[in-house]
Amino acid sequence: MITSEANTDSTSGSGLAICLQKTNRVKIIALIMAFFWYLPLAGKEIAITPAPNPITPEKNCFDIDEILLVPNVSSLVAGVKKTFLFLSPILATYSHQCLDKEKITHLLNALKLASLKKGYITTEFGITPQDLRSKQLIITLQTTIVGAIEVQGKQAGWLWGKDYAINIGDILSIKPIERGLYNFKRLKTNQPVVEILPMPASLPDKPQESKISIENPQPALPIYASISADNAGSLSTGIYQTSLQFGLENLLSLAESFHTYAVFTPDMSQAHSIYVSSDFSIPWRRFLLSVSGSYAHYAQKLSIGQKTFSYNGYGANLDIKGSVLVYLDNLNSLNFNFGLGKRWAQNYLENIALIVQNRNLTNIYANINYSRYIKNASISVSIGVKQGVKWLGSMKNFPNNNVKSAPNFFYTLPTIDVYTSVPLRLWDQNFAYSGFVKTQISRTHLYASEKFGLGGIYSVRGFDSSVLSGEIGVLNRNDWTYYLPSVFKLTFVPSLGLDMGYTSGIDRSRNDGLEDSGFIIGSAAGVKIYWSKYFNAQIWGYAPLYNPHNLKGRYFYASVGANWE
Repeated sequence: MITSEANTDSTSGSGLAICLQKTNRVKIIALIMAFFWYLPLAGKEIAITPAPNPITPEKNCFDIDEILLVPNVSSLVAGVKKTFLFLSPILATYSHQCLDKEKITHLLNALKLASLKKGYITTEFGITPQDLRSKQLIITLQTTIVGAIEVQGKQAGWLWGKDYAINIGDILSIKPIERGLYNFKRLKTNQPVVEILPMPASLPDKPQESKISIENPQPALPIYASISADNAGSLSTGIYQTSLQFGLENLLSLAESFHTYAVFTPDMSQAHSIYVSSDFSIPWRRFLLSVSGSYAHYAQKLSIGQKTFSYNGYGANLDIKGSVLVYLDNLNSLNFNFGLGKRWAQNYLENIALIVQNRNLTNIYANINYSRYIKNASISVSIGVKQGVKWLGSMKNFPNNNVKSAPNFFYTLPTIDVYTSVPLRLWDQNFAYSGFVKTQISRTHLYASEKFGLGGIYSVRGFDSSVLSGEIGVLNRNDWTYYLPSVFKLTFVPSLGLDMGYTSGIDRSRNDGLEDSGFIIGSAAGVKIYWSKYFNAQIWGYAPLYNPHNLKGRYFYASVGANWE
């Protein structure tokens, strides 16, 4: 028995076991036992009966003008012709030339490798005794078909086809199974296991059959929840805040996910803020549909002259998104994402509505996301664009939009983001590096809500939230982590961070006292603490390293939380 990663080329004559590890939580184990017989394979003796005079003594090869791919059972002729059409370029490459034993061996190896890359792990190629006087080479293909599909002890119903694009009677390939499991890997409470098992030998003129069996174990209550408290809030609305999170997954066996999140400041009587968001997503084979919405309310004290006023308001978002899995293998994935978004906002000074701060906007966006896995490391690149549009009741620009420097609701906003994660094993110790670069470039004047902001614990650490903002921005964050050995399920994870960012505004004639251009660098050092999967805490110290504008700083962050799943 041979164990190999998905899509490798390892096979054996008597048995084959394939273990596919897609993520930390989603696995597929394909067990294919007792292959009934194998055709002569590449590297073994190839039995060919030549024509009376196909070659001369000086020419130790066979003139071949045509190469045919023929299944070992007649009932698969149509299926093989359609399914293995991707092998035609390989067959054409070896046609119209003189083939010796070495070239024929290379041909069989090329066919096998191409089939494995497409997921046809039970397909073999060989040569049977034949007469080559017609200058025609016949390659025999032996494969298996799906004879049965079983889901948790029951025959698969219509829900099977929602995620897995393979049915009874199809030629067996692991690719549709991999893509189906991809829909479950984003779930926290679900870990499907797939087995591919041989079925009893069929009649001689029938293809060998295999059974696909899926176990989809999940807890009786497929939910997860968490609560935490920290000091990550804004200085203007209160730094102490509480967060609640709740998720419900796969309740309908559709790989669907519902998630809601809330964060609020405990003291709601003075300056405060509250933010609530929810999202729902459901996949259908290669397509993922998601709907998300959020609502935020805030209030703070604003000093104007000798008086203090209450400045308050709300904002709401609604997004409908689609994601198409364009390509997937064990090393690469490519997604195309698109969506439609709505934005509403209203601000007040005491009870007076600030008309110029009203928002009712619509935007569309699209991006391409490519991920590459290199051993245990990964890199992801996203290139996208967001465009403001005059749809769904979107408000018009304000009258001063004729002024060249006035903001524009109908902006074009390109973005490029890169994310990396590199786990390391050095001196028998576990380390990790993670980092990202986010960019935004717009030649359109933007309102504050669309600008690129810097500062805060999720941006450049060591600075207060949004100390810099502009139409053009770059943010780079880096974290180096050391995972100390666990003791009684208690793990300490010391970390170091280095962040930097730059923003630039288009309008150089601003006189509102806000910075829209500059470069800042911040640092962080802290420790994360985990007890099993139920408890977590963080303590960080921050410091600005480069602060030429003397921007407001933040120097300490702490949080404590509990999880359940």
